[in-house]
Amino acid sequence: MVAEEAQKILGIIGLQDNEIRTFYVDPTHQGKGVGKLLYNKIKELSSLNNAEKLIVRSSPEAEPI
Repeated sequence: MVAEEAQKILGIIGLQDNEIRTFYVDPTHQGKGVGKLLYNKIKELSSLNNAEKLIVRSSPEAEPI
């Protein structure tokens, strides 16, 4: 999924099975709800596919979600 505004990509999120594989929000748009919007959409999609949980792998350098 892609969040965009005026043909500019603000953020992306990708799901494989029940694992979030890609999650990125442009630094200039962080803290403005873009990540929350993407996460809620992927969560909604997962529940429609009867996923019981979502897995998010991260690194120590990642921003909290």
